[in-house]
Formats: sequence, C-alpha cells, structure tokens
Amino acid sequence: MVNKILMGILLSIVLIVSGCTGSAPESQSTQDIQEEGASVSDSPSEESDSQSADSTGEVKEFSLTVKKFSFTPGEITVKKGDTVRLTITSEDTSHGFSLPDFDVNEQIPSGESVSIEFIADKSGEFTFRCSVFCGSGHGSMSGTLIVQD
Repeated sequence: MVNKILMGILLSIVLIVSGCTGSAPESQSTQDIQEEGASVSDSPSEESDSQSADSTGEVKEFSLTVKKFSFTPGEITVKKGDTVRLTITSEDTSHGFSLPDFDVNEQIPSGESVSIEFIADKSGEFTFRCSVFCGSGHGSMSGTLIVQD
C-alpha cells in the first residue's frame, strides 16, 4: 500500500516537472490556430496526407477551453482507431495538456490556442491533466478521454 502511494507521488512529481520544462515529444506538433471559434465535430473529416497509416477510424475534432481550474468539455468520447484532433485554447493563464497514455504533453500559452493530434489506439478511460502549475486548484484540474471499442 505504501509503495503504491509513493509511486503515485513520484508519478505526480514527474508529470509536473516534465510539464514545466517546456519540452514535448518530438512526434507532437504544436501550431497556433489562426481561426477562432472552432467547433466540436463528430462527423468524419476528409482523409488527409497527415493522417497516420495506423489509423483505422474516423477523424474526430474537438475544441477545448482551459481556465483555472477546468477543461471544457471535461469528457471526450471517441472510438478505438479514431484520429483525435484537439484545438485547445487557454482563456486565462498558461496551462498544459498531458495525456500520458497517448504520449501527449503540450503547453498552452495564456490567451493562445494549440492543435494536438493523436490516434486513440487503445480502449478504456484515460485521464488528461493540466501539466503546468496554474494555482491552488491545479492538482484537481483534469478531464476524461473515453475510447470505446
């Protein structure tokens, strides 16, 4: 029991430290979004050259807003094999978006938007969190990605 608690604390420290370094996995790309007001779409997008050959599902696009101390929406549901495209906008201060189960860790500068894309290649419920310390409620700032079979 003590070992599980210590492992949880160690994992939390690693996530916070990695979010503060400003580094992101090289496979992730961040770009400023020029258009404002992107909407949530559950319909498939046209196939693009950037879609990975590993994807067997549809392209699902979502717009998220982050602010102290919440993600809106706080829950996203996709199907296994879908390519997930997130446009995340910070409304107040710098935040992060960490989804370790899919090797995603991006910073969202204050007042800006970033685009994140990954393939939902495993099913289950996965927690995403803010990876940049943003104040007293930072530790409880999380949401859920649900990947259905």
